[in-house]
Amino acid sequence: MKKELIMIFGLFFILISLGFASAQTCYTTTYNSCVGNEDNVIMRFSETTNAHGETTATYNSVLCCDFGSGSTSCTGNNAIIRLSATGNAHAEIINLASPVYTSYYSCYDSLRECRGTTSNCDVNEIEILYLSDYTNAHLGASGYSTRICCQVNLPPDESCILTSATWSEESVIEGSGVGMNLVGVNCSGANINFSIYEWDGTHRYSMTGTFPSILWTTQRFGGEYDYNERIYYFTGTVIGAGESTATSGNLTVLPNIDCNLYITCPDYDTAEMCLADPCVVAGSSHYNSSLCDCEWDGAVCNDVCEETDPDTGEGVGRCVYANQVITNTCEEDPVGFLTFSWNAGWLWDENCDAQCRIDNADKEAACSAGSKTIECPAQILLPFFGAYSMIISVLAIAMIYVVLGILKKRKIHIRFK
Repeated sequence: MKKELIMIFGLFFILISLGFASAQTCYTTTYNSCVGNEDNVIMRFSETTNAHGETTATYNSVLCCDFGSGSTSCTGNNAIIRLSATGNAHAEIINLASPVYTSYYSCYDSLRECRGTTSNCDVNEIEILYLSDYTNAHLGASGYSTRICCQVNLPPDESCILTSATWSEESVIEGSGVGMNLVGVNCSGANINFSIYEWDGTHRYSMTGTFPSILWTTQRFGGEYDYNERIYYFTGTVIGAGESTATSGNLTVLPNIDCNLYITCPDYDTAEMCLADPCVVAGSSHYNSSLCDCEWDGAVCNDVCEETDPDTGEGVGRCVYANQVITNTCEEDPVGFLTFSWNAGWLWDENCDAQCRIDNADKEAACSAGSKTIECPAQILLPFFGAYSMIISVLAIAMIYVVLGILKKRKIHIRFK
């Protein structure tokens, strides 16, 4: 049994490793090995570590990439590192604020946006090589703290045409993953630039991936956290020849708030949450919610409902629901239901004259104290699972194991009888 479990876990980790393996790889090897694998020589090293670099053909150790056309001409943003000379050279990261080496570069046509970092490469980058420092550095396949990370820039088939772009969900909670999916013709393996925009066209974020999809861990851009939802769309654009583009519909990213904890406006304990009303509780318990908003009075969040004259559209008055108090919790009988009560006060609009008040007396009468019982959201019941319940659960689990142990012993006894 142990052998079978070891084999199962071994296969599992192999599959996981394969799943995370990059489709494009650069590695350090000998010249003959790189060419023998039909891969592309990018530059050469004097050794595999603590090495000098060159773009000529003297050294036998090479940086080898298994993708791209093999062109090492420097064009645009395809430089990997700067070099002090064409041979026997020290190296420098491309993104150094004040470059020392400005005449010689190592480049590759299928890499772009290379950078030096002491952190791990991003998910849309691959690891190329290591340097001993940001400048005046030796090169190596490993052993140094500075990584060179690059984005892969594979030229797609010129006939790649993107036909549609969609989110995998219409609405998600901030921090959860959502897929950006593309449909196209002749686009297999095409390198795609995914750009995320707010509903008004403001660009917020970009990343590169391979057709047909990529995963985005959602976030809410736009300054301070205001508890409001955000609306985004994305574009997918083929990088390189053709540059075909498709645009998605809207995605709603909701604030990461447990709305099961907010039943009425007074449950909000800050002005920001009160005014935003992210859980849309204003008026939902006892009034026409379309007329109501949560309003902060400086200390408490109140439920305020504005009434207007149906004929003139002018303001009539407002009902302020305050001092909402829970009188029966979810754990009390009847279990699973919450009862709360409130006080209410009516304030006439200053432009509502005597006749207006007579005509709308019913609205003032409707603004009254009261109570309501609603079904509890599932999470509100969770506090019941306290220390007592934990003890019961532990004892129940222990009893299950005892029973299993007894049955196992009986089975073994019968086998050898």
